[in-house]
Amino acid sequence: MAEAIAFPDRVTPDSPEQPRSMPSLPGLVTRDPALAPALELLRRAAPSPLPVMILGESGTGKELAARAVHDLSARSRGPFVPLNCGAISRELAEAELFGHEKGSFTGAITSAPGAFGAADGGTLFLDEIGDLAPPLQVKLLRALEAGEVKPVGAARPRSIDVRIVCATHQDLRARVREGAFREDLFYRLRGVTVELPPLRARPADILPLAEHFLPPKHTLAPDARARLLSYRWPGNVRELRHVVQLAALLSESPVIRAHALQFDSPAGTWQPRVCDADAPPLPQNMVDLRGRTLGELEELAIRSSLSRHGGNRRAVSEELGIARSSLLRKLDALGLRE
Repeated sequence: MAEAIAFPDRVTPDSPEQPRSMPSLPGLVTRDPALAPALELLRRAAPSPLPVMILGESGTGKELAARAVHDLSARSRGPFVPLNCGAISRELAEAELFGHEKGSFTGAITSAPGAFGAADGGTLFLDEIGDLAPPLQVKLLRALEAGEVKPVGAARPRSIDVRIVCATHQDLRARVREGAFREDLFYRLRGVTVELPPLRARPADILPLAEHFLPPKHTLAPDARARLLSYRWPGNVRELRHVVQLAALLSESPVIRAHALQFDSPAGTWQPRVCDADAPPLPQNMVDLRGRTLGELEELAIRSSLSRHGGNRRAVSEELGIARSSLLRKLDALGLRE
């Protein structure tokens, strides 16, 4: 699942300056050059004391990137403490962030350091920072500005030494304009801003990541690799991991075929449909059959039926109205038979 260099405000895949070679960060599996500018900036930012803000869709690997920044920093021997701001209990939010003293509230049978105290000397990763409640935003800003926190029930503040890395899938500038996120806190957190592109914008990473998630001795058949590449991955790397590991669990063979891949999104399956030339664009889960040869249409029908029936050949044979022996020959010809 962390200088005296002028950093650009944000690096995206469309940035004009591309690194000459593909940079690497600890724990990250990547080969696609679309991610190279972001990785290079993270690598350069890691040794600095500046806070880092990582933007990107859910599941793009923001926590892994944050951990890589920590591992490459002078704080690597200190703790790396992740905290999901969207999952903090409203009643205990302040205590979770800043700690509490024994007896400071009902159920506080012992003292606890909170996320800031646990991360002292290391890195505090505030995931989904855009979900932090407004009252906590004020106290977070005060803690960052003063370099100290006041645990719930404590008589006086305590000094802390924490480097902040935060992440969000939201547009924080829009949240600031809406009044939902403090502008002063926004500027305090955005020392170095890096945006991770979604997996669909990094197609060269799909198969290396899929193979990384496979259990030992498992491989992907050509049809499975093709299907992974054709999917848009709305859930990004997190979804890819789920799909691949579930396929390995359900597959009867260590060679995983396309029919073993199950997608949560309707876009994970195709539904062939013939369209008129003037028809509107097809939805993502439809395939335009115009200009296809009969052989290609037959292959699409077989693959689609296999997907719908989870590889059950009898069900495919009955649906397509062909003999089982004919279906087996066609599967052999297409390389779809295990």
